[in-house]
Amino acid sequence: MILTGFFCFLVVFMMYVDSVNAMTNRSTILLKEESSDMYSITIPITQKSQITQQDVHSYGIKGFLVKQAIKIIKIATDKGGDVLNYILKWLDKDTAKYFENNKDKVVKSLDDLENWVDDASDLAQITIKNKLNSLLMVAGVPGTYSLPIADAIARTITWLVL
Repeated sequence: MILTGFFCFLVVFMMYVDSVNAMTNRSTILLKEESSDMYSITIPITQKSQITQQDVHSYGIKGFLVKQAIKIIKIATDKGGDVLNYILKWLDKDTAKYFENNKDKVVKSLDDLENWVDDASDLAQITIKNKLNSLLMVAGVPGTYSLPIADAIARTITWLVL
């Protein structure tokens, strides 16, 4: 968890440094008058920077963190561990059993959710829960199970991001 926090801080810091460097470019302009005296004036020049990295998307840092959390949850769904335990603690016994027996449907829905995050502007927990619930139902998870599973995973995403 500490490593994840450090990674997130590093990403934010690198983005900040790049944006500051792109926005603050000062250039000296020399003006010459008829009397042949030279004057030096420093004028700030704003340049439009071009983003050349292909993995930068419009979802920003919060969306990036949500996508990383989804990837962690997909791995945990298969491998187990603390993240999976965090998800399962929100589920009743019957839903947890269904989750364990239908991991492939959950992972497919998480793949779809990860693709959806690219275009999402509002990444609140309730939005993720509602979207994942609909994706789980499309994947064939009955509504009895899809809503608690979506809620547990949305809570886990929030827990991982914060």
